[in-house]
Amino acid sequence: MIIKQNVIFNKTDKKDYYIYIDKKIIEVYLLHISKVLIIVSSMTLVLINAEYFIRMLNLILY
Repeated sequence: MIIKQNVIFNKTDKKDYYIYIDKKIIEVYLLHISKVLIIVSSMTLVLINAEYFIRMLNLILY
């Protein structure tokens, strides 16, 4: 890790290096947000389907 950082420092300025780190952090953050959104949307779909399923059962049974 330290060797990689040194290589980056040798190639670019510190400013560029920090921008690079910020971009990586933002990418990871966006990935986490997208995962959470996918999970939430799938859960809401399951709940909606369950609600319709229960309504259909009520119509059939009663």
